[in-house]
Amino acid sequence: MPSTCHEIPALPVVGPLAVVVFTVLLWRLHRRAAMTVPRVVVRALLCVYGAGVVANTLLPIVVGGGGYRPPWRVFLNLTRRTVRRVRWSAGRRGR
Repeated sequence: MPSTCHEIPALPVVGPLAVVVFTVLLWRLHRRAAMTVPRVVVRALLCVYGAGVVANTLLPIVVGGGGYRPPWRVFLNLTRRTVRRVRWSAGRRGR
């Protein structure tokens, strides 16, 4: 059964985004006549760092579904001890 699930990779999205942001930052520095080497280096490092944060937190994005999804019970860890504690605390709260 073919999967309809696709991932949007990080590099083709984050690379051009970082270049656009860097270009805008350089344009603003040039417009204010404040372009110096240290400021350009700081802007470049800011863009690399921001691209890394975006790539590691948002991407890859999974588009589509259709894959196997386990029932919600798999994600719920109810052990015997936990169930007793929940029932006991619920019973005590009502008094």
